Amino acid sequence: RSHGRPLPHPRYRRPAQFLFTYLGRRLTQQGVRRELDHAAETAGLGHVTSHQLRHTYATALVNAGVSL
Repeated sequence: RSHGRPLPHPRYRRPAQFLFTYLGRRLTQQGVRRELDHAAETAGLGHVTSHQLRHTYATALVNAGVSL
């Protein structure tokens, strides 16, 4: 796709931004899960979810004095 032209969401058909692999393919939910599992294993962590990362990031912002 050309820059600035988001793909339609597969369910809602509204334009939406997606993550892509280095080959230009859409990154699937399973792909994100696989990459997160690999990163957590490399870092010596146990099972980590994207929701846990979201909360960790929000906590870091609050601790830094940023208003959510």
